[in-house]
Formats: sequence, structure tokens, C-alpha cells
Amino acid sequence: MHTVTLGGKQWLIAEPVFKDLKVILAALNRLNNPHESDFNLIADVQLIVSRVLGERHVRKFKHYRWQVWKLPPPSSDEITAMLSAIPALCGLQVATSSPSSTTTKANDDWDALYWRVIRQTGWSWETVDTTMTMSRLSSLSESLNVTPSADSMIAAYLGYEYSKADTLENKIDAWLALTPTQH
Repeated sequence: MHTVTLGGKQWLIAEPVFKDLKVILAALNRLNNPHESDFNLIADVQLIVSRVLGERHVRKFKHYRWQVWKLPPPSSDEITAMLSAIPALCGLQVATSSPSSTTTKANDDWDALYWRVIRQTGWSWETVDTTMTMSRLSSLSESLNVTPSADSMIAAYLGYEYSKADTLENKIDAWLALTPTQH
């Protein structure tokens, strides 16, 4: 649990579940890349605040607004501090490797992650969506490394390695990289 100050009030923040984490990260990416997407500062900050505070506060936040709570609106410093604390609040780690040069849809990555958890736990899609957090995923991954599933061990024994199929975009990018540019 972490605390965040908004409107002069301390809020106890639980780590967001995947359903909320997807929304937070999408809004944060739009804020970090305002020229590449549908940028709406107010809407994205509101989305992040609503998801970070949790569903028990969402109805109050949307219905009554900040002023009727008799709380001052959050200051820009409070919003900045909350946005910079998102990785810690969400249980994320800073990437140490360079970004991938392949272009994949973000939903494909989430889908693959969901299917991995579903396959290992037997949970439903909705259960993963509403209960799994990054900390829980990290614990699950560590547990699977200590005691891997039988199908993982068989695949490793047979030397199976997954390779993602090339997309048309990847083929075009590779072709353009090999072809000298003509001016």
C-alpha cells in the first residue's frame, strides 16, 4: 500500500489490478506522447486519478467533483508527484533493455499475458482482469520458475522455442533497412 496526496488529503492506494492498470498505462502513454495520439490532458489525468483512487471513490469523483467534496482541487505539484509515482504504485519495474524495434499491438501483449496466467492457474479471463496485479504476477512467475509446469519442462527438453510470425510491417521495415534510400 502506498499513499498519495491529492487535494491536500492523503489517499491510501492499493496496487491496481490488470483491468485498471491497462487504463492507467494507456492514459500515461498518451500523456508522455502527446503528439502521437489523441491527447486530452484533463481526461487522461482524470482517468488516472479515478483508477488510482479505486472504484469505491470513482462514483464520488465523477458525480460530486472536487469542489463539492469541500477539498481544494489537486495542485499541479500533487498531480505531478502522483504521475511520477505511478510505477511504484502499480508495481512496475523500470525497463533496463532498449525498446523493441518490432511493432506489436499493446492488446496482443496483454492477451498473451492473460493467457499465460489463465493457463497456469485455471482462472477465468474476468478473474485475472479483476484480481491479478503486477506483484502477484511476479510471485506467480517466481513460483513457476521454482516448480515449472510439466508442459514447460517437456517443451524445454524437446528444445521448443516460440517464434512470433513476421508481420507485413516487420517485413517492410526489414526491406527498407536493407534498401539504400534514394534522394
